[in-house]
Amino acid sequence: MAAPVAGNVLKEVLPYLELQKQEEEKNEIVMENLKELTVKDVKEKLKDFQLELVGENINNDSKIYKQIPEEGVKINTGAKIILYAE
Repeated sequence: MAAPVAGNVLKEVLPYLELQKQEEEKNEIVMENLKELTVKDVKEKLKDFQLELVGENINNDSKIYKQIPEEGVKINTGAKIILYAE
């Protein structure tokens, strides 16, 4: 008797869970290589993906030499990116 009830519940819940997973994947992006770009160029790219650059007194003409997260890492939109510039 419990099996049919559980089956009905799963039929209703599984589509919701799949939808939630798809929405999470939509909010994910793969981090690009930002090294050798200027800070100004990076700020423009980050705006497109709703990512936040954290730093103080960064010169817009400085070039990026290190980034966290690294290229290829999946991150969510709205994530903070740490960049090291020359």
